[in-house]
Amino acid sequence: FTYYFIHKYRIEIARFFMKLPFPNIVIVALSSIPFMLIEENVNCLQRGCEIVPITIPFLLIYLFIVIFFVSKFKMVNVTKILLIFCAIGVSWEMFLGDATALFLALPPLWMVIIAIWTGISYAYILVIPLTIHILGRIKK
Repeated sequence: FTYYFIHKYRIEIARFFMKLPFPNIVIVALSSIPFMLIEENVNCLQRGCEIVPITIPFLLIYLFIVIFFVSKFKMVNVTKILLIFCAIGVSWEMFLGDATALFLALPPLWMVIIAIWTGISYAYILVIPLTIHILGRIKK
């Protein structure tokens, strides 16, 4: 449910972060970390929860890859970007990530539910940094 409010008020949240006196790319990274910490601790799976999960650096790399493609192709529609990169994230988790065994062990209906949950998890960590990046690019 929190994702709905974050997505709905993403511009206001992004403008809050954009008040920080740092370059746009630093603000993008800083804004993503609280959401990554929350999301990763909600989805800690079988490895156990940690205050600072070891997945944070990998998620930051993924974020910067997304930002690179958004910049390269001059994308501005946050919803379309989220759909594309969440689908990539779900595919990663299904075939290579931590949740591969979970996906393979589930019945088809549960696999769809977990895939949706995983997609929302990726959207959760991407929506504010993407909005900051796009607003910062438009502002220039």
